[in-house]
Amino acid sequence: MAVFEKVVHGNLKDVIQNTDMLLKEGKHKLDFRDEYSMTSQGMDVTVRIYQRYNVIPGNSTCITLLFQDNKDGDIKIAGLSAGDEYGIFGMDLGMGARTSQECEEKLESLGGAS
Repeated sequence: MAVFEKVVHGNLKDVIQNTDMLLKEGKHKLDFRDEYSMTSQGMDVTVRIYQRYNVIPGNSTCITLLFQDNKDGDIKIAGLSAGDEYGIFGMDLGMGARTSQECEEKLESLGGAS
C-alpha cells in the first residue's frame, strides 16, 4: 500500500482528463472503474478509482485518486494504492507501491507544483 499527495496547476476537468489518459496508457494500463463528484463549501471534489487484474489470478492493483479544486488554479491530488507487490514465485509484477510511484511520476509531467 502506498499514499502520495501532489499539487498540479490547471482546471479540474483538464487535470482529470490528462490523469485518466496517463493511467490508461502507462506501464500498468489501469482501467477506470468508477467516479464520484461533489461540491461543498466552494470547492469541487472528485474521487476516481482505477484497477487492474493481472493474468495470474488474485494479483491485482487498485488506485484511488481524490482531486480537490479550491478554485485557486491549483488542483490537490491524493492517491492511495493497494495491491499485491509480489506475485507467484516472488516475482515483482509492479503492483501496489510501484503502481503508486508510477502514478506520482506521471502527475509530475502535468506540471506539478509540489
